[in-house]
Amino acid sequence: AVLDVCRAEGAWALLNEQLSVLAKRRSQMQRVIARMVQQASEYVEDAPSLDERVALLEVLREVSEGRIYVETERARLTRTLATIREDAGDVDAAWALLEECQVETYASMEKREKAEFLLEQIRVCLLRSDYARAFIVSKKVSRKVLDDDDMADVKLAFFGHLSRCHEHDEEWIELCRDHRAMCDAAEAEAKRKGGKGEADADVAE
Repeated sequence: AVLDVCRAEGAWALLNEQLSVLAKRRSQMQRVIARMVQQASEYVEDAPSLDERVALLEVLREVSEGRIYVETERARLTRTLATIREDAGDVDAAWALLEECQVETYASMEKREKAEFLLEQIRVCLLRSDYARAFIVSKKVSRKVLDDDDMADVKLAFFGHLSRCHEHDEEWIELCRDHRAMCDAAEAEAKRKGGKGEADADVAE
């Protein structure tokens, strides 16, 4: 209720303050903090300015830091903040944020979201031309998960990223395998969507 009142009144600075105060209260229950983080996360897009949006994200990340029961929410907030940093032209800052989240160890995160977060880490590494780090992160992506029927689009994007690493390192056999996997993934995705044309377009891209 406190958070709702602050949001309704447009008191964003007070909202941030109350988030910190309520989370630090002695013997505060985990489910209360989890619900606060989840509720306040919904307010991020409603912030009237970029600065206020960033401030709220920073407070939420601070409140959720070290709390396993909101690790998934913190990863989502981190990804949003990293996107803002990247859009501002600071790719290194975006990577520094993404690197904090070791999502491969998160038991509470769904497999698709986990794979998509790792793909985002790989993509930003490639933006920084850090091919070695991108390849290291790629090892954290479960190949077994990528073979699931509903993961074809993720598999296509993954091997697209991996092909750039292998092309940079001039590993031509691995690059061929990447493209073979991309073709298989595009075909599987087309079958799921019910059209071959979409697969051809995805492979071409």
